[in-house]
Amino acid sequence: MKLPATVAPLILYMLFHATHDRVDGGWLAPVYPAVALSAAAAAQSFEGSGAWRGLLRFIRRAATPVGIAAALGLV
Repeated sequence: MKLPATVAPLILYMLFHATHDRVDGGWLAPVYPAVALSAAAAAQSFEGSGAWRGLLRFIRRAATPVGIAAALGLV
């Protein structure tokens, strides 16, 4: 729960600032890593049942190799 609290002030400021100026697409770029970490934590703690359990097990095993392959492909 600490991670969302670290970006909440920035999001609130951007919401306020957006009422006074044009919105730029890159304004919330500092929030993206926190959102990604929050999504990863939620996915890790999610326990599926039945068919979902096997799919989740596969995704959790494949996440690191796919991430490394994607990073190497972008270099």
